[in-house]
Amino acid sequence: MWQLSKKIMLFIFILFLVSCKNDPPHTLRIAINPWPGYEVLHLAKEKGFFKQAGLNVELIRVASLADTQRVYLNNKVDGLTSTLIEAIQIQSFAVRPLTIALITDYSLGGDAIIAHKSIANMAALKGKTVGTEVSSLGIYVLQRGLQKHKLSLNDVTIKNVEQMSGIKEMNKGEISAYVTYPPISTELLKNPNYHVIFDSGQIPKEVVDIVSISQSYLKKHPETLEKLWQVWQLSYEFIQTHPDEAMTKMAKLEGLDIDEFAKAFSGLEMQTGDAQSELINHQFLKNVTKQVCETLWSIKSIDEPCGFVSSMFFNQLKQNK
Repeated sequence: MWQLSKKIMLFIFILFLVSCKNDPPHTLRIAINPWPGYEVLHLAKEKGFFKQAGLNVELIRVASLADTQRVYLNNKVDGLTSTLIEAIQIQSFAVRPLTIALITDYSLGGDAIIAHKSIANMAALKGKTVGTEVSSLGIYVLQRGLQKHKLSLNDVTIKNVEQMSGIKEMNKGEISAYVTYPPISTELLKNPNYHVIFDSGQIPKEVVDIVSISQSYLKKHPETLEKLWQVWQLSYEFIQTHPDEAMTKMAKLEGLDIDEFAKAFSGLEMQTGDAQSELINHQFLKNVTKQVCETLWSIKSIDEPCGFVSSMFFNQLKQNK
């Protein structure tokens, strides 16, 4: 009888080990907003690259950068796509500290200020009403565009307009210009009465598109970073070797035709997965992060001075373990 009990216990123990071994990885929930560079994550999901790297990722689709902030701060997701601007704003709240996990691309023209053709340039915006998402990227791009032309935010009237409302506000004449990005910018520019008066190509590498993950998640699952970089490299290589298939799949997600999407995608500089560790820890990114933060501080877009930005980098996360 004792021998039988031992066999049963051994069998149960083996089953337990097998079940533990086959447990699916913990789900990583990432909020993602429309932007050509972020659609690479959906491409990776569809091609099975996350599964190949041992990551179980759920992509939560939201409408705008402001929405990615909201769902992250409300603890609905573990990470988010954004620019440095939104990540810095989140970190300044000190509610859910995050770590920069992936640099997806640099925006080299994709983010733009679009105005009615009666407004010839940025200088002509003086005294006009400009629509932008005041809690995210838009206010930064507007401030830098005005600054480049010796103006400030005080020289315009700012109206908070989120991405899904931008086209309607422009067409109604409620705003004279709008700060936006694809696919909304692509739709706006189909109207011959609108044109670009400033874009992120004029502030090269200041608009950095990233994926950030909560520090609490990464402390529990430290292997996530390298796996995510592996996924991004697989996606990068797929885009290089199968550009037509990749553009077709990603264009569909943005609601654009292939040519429109390819043009929008050309307005960014996609980064490789293999270079991520060096990119994230390079002094260049730290300098840009500090510069962006100081701009946000100067225009009162954040309530804290910028000493907190060093905590956004994963080498700091390792030191805090």
